[in-house]
Amino acid sequence: MLSNVKKLVLGNGTAQALQLISLLILSRLYRPDDFGLLAAVQSIATLACVVGTLQLHLTIPLAATSEIARSTAESVQTLCAAFFLVSLPFALFLGNVAASSLVLALCLGLSNTYTSYLVYQGSFSQLSRFYIARAAAIVALQLVFAMLDVDSGLLWGFVLAEAIAAFSLRMAYLGPLLRKPDLRKAFALAASFRSFSVYGTMQELVSVSAFYAPLLLFTSTFGESTGGQFSMASRLVWAPVVLLSGSLAQVLYHRWGQLLPTTPGSIYRPLFSPMVVIGAFVVCALAFACQDMFLLALGEQWGLASRLMPLQVLWGMVFLLSTPFRVVVRVMHLQKHLLAIDLAMLASIMLLFALTDVAPLTAMWFLVMLAVCQSGLIAASVSFALRRRAVALPG
Repeated sequence: MLSNVKKLVLGNGTAQALQLISLLILSRLYRPDDFGLLAAVQSIATLACVVGTLQLHLTIPLAATSEIARSTAESVQTLCAAFFLVSLPFALFLGNVAASSLVLALCLGLSNTYTSYLVYQGSFSQLSRFYIARAAAIVALQLVFAMLDVDSGLLWGFVLAEAIAAFSLRMAYLGPLLRKPDLRKAFALAASFRSFSVYGTMQELVSVSAFYAPLLLFTSTFGESTGGQFSMASRLVWAPVVLLSGSLAQVLYHRWGQLLPTTPGSIYRPLFSPMVVIGAFVVCALAFACQDMFLLALGEQWGLASRLMPLQVLWGMVFLLSTPFRVVVRVMHLQKHLLAIDLAMLASIMLLFALTDVAPLTAMWFLVMLAVCQSGLIAASVSFALRRRAVALPG
């Protein structure tokens, strides 16, 4: 298992290195407003992607046979395409932001579907190479569009790269689309996996909303410039966090989809040694010690971003350490529990900005504390479910 994690971490690490290095250049080629626009489109696209896939791509690694896994991937692809076509007239009516968000949502939904198929196959080396190639494409297109002075080049470079990545995945691992789309079969899949299509979709929408709400609230409360500063700090921190946690989650999902862990200790013990915990502490401490280096690397216009970054690192580390429990939630079909926890998280964030008048850094500290509470509740919920399952099993 750890060898597969290492493969994905190596691929993700290389991909993130490319993107982090590119940010040192892109932060000087694009304005904070450009980063704010990209972050806004990404947030809308992520929400739309959840609806487009109905979280059914997460059922692919649970398939009993390769044929079922492929058939499920085809059905999820059909749902993504149907959602795109139905929503396109409304998106065009609402404007460029909505339209570009919908295109990005389609690309993300298809990529998630095809990568889930690779997770089912255990093709982690291919996934690793894919992450590197996608990152290289994003960086290259954003740099080219900057040199060509393309309007909103940061956004369009990202969208075009994601489209190329999705198409390449389809052609490389599932082949050309030969089967006629079957909407009836796709809806039947959604009906048979309601814990994903209904509760899972609701939970993911709330979870994504809770994740992106701070960006939107920072922008609406403190202005677009502050929103851009928050977005830059978030991009630098959360890109490696999400890909690292995603690598870990994919391997665990592949493993636990076939053999569920029996105790809370069996979730953490194989993965998090004392050295890992010490390493996490050291990373957080270094983030606070290196604020001046962040400012020097990004440029003088990113002063607030350099001060927000250590707090983003704390938040990201809390999320990363909770990843195994989030995987078990999906494997055990506990999305109802996670939905309630994420609703409480979203409500708390909204109340924070609605009822208090705090500075951006203070608001960020509150967000970190809320994240700690959220992760603790998820771990407690999973632990309770595992103990109850152990009691119910015969013998």
